[in-house]
Amino acid sequence: MADELVRRGLSVVVCTAEESRPSVTDVAFGWLNSHGSAAEPPSGARDRDELARSLGVLRNVTATPPLHGVITWNGAVSWASTAAATARFAEQSGSGVATVEAETLRQILPGLRVAPPVVAHASDEGMVEPDDLRRAFLARARAGGATVVAIRVDRIRARRAGGYELQGTGAALVVDRIVLACGTGLPALAEQLGEHIEVPGVPAARFTFAAPELRLDRVVSTPAFEIRPSAPPLPGPTTTLLGCASTPTRSPPWRRPP
Repeated sequence: MADELVRRGLSVVVCTAEESRPSVTDVAFGWLNSHGSAAEPPSGARDRDELARSLGVLRNVTATPPLHGVITWNGAVSWASTAAATARFAEQSGSGVATVEAETLRQILPGLRVAPPVVAHASDEGMVEPDDLRRAFLARARAGGATVVAIRVDRIRARRAGGYELQGTGAALVVDRIVLACGTGLPALAEQLGEHIEVPGVPAARFTFAAPELRLDRVVSTPAFEIRPSAPPLPGPTTTLLGCASTPTRSPPWRRPP
């Protein structure tokens, strides 16, 4: 957002707590997708067309330096508990997702010991180290003239003379307009402006591990777990993976993937 506003010629001040604590973005899973997963199809409220357009914009913006290479667009595979459910998800997802049978899947993911009979393959999806992407956009915004201030904003006060006063861990700032982009911190700040915004929590276990034998180069989502290789892949003989068990009722995070 800051990068885009700078490119439109506006004077921008970014308040970020990156110097005091990790942001929500830093611990995100880093799967860029518009279709969801066959393992847990999205609700009808999800606007796939809008998400697809957003991914297209992101792909174009990151196609040239200094953002080129931050995102790895290798696609993703997912499957449901039954082959019929997986095929139904692929059909409902449209042209961006196709079903792939076990023989072809072994060419895409040769490290899987036991392949399901059919999976959904989304070729247009990507993966990213979220902190790398955030820092790259911040750096480009700063290079374009934005001011980046390492403070956490706790209070917003509308001024009678117009504009807003931002108060937090540093000196108060006075600005004409504000854009709230603070993840789980959004409800508390929005409430101060008379707006009610819900950011639901998603219980999950997040962990990292090395499993070079899997030879993964894209996101894999199943009813038991989701895993993403480091993006871009780290040099060396090992593959660092990020895993997530989506809910406490799912398989424990230490379960070895197939």
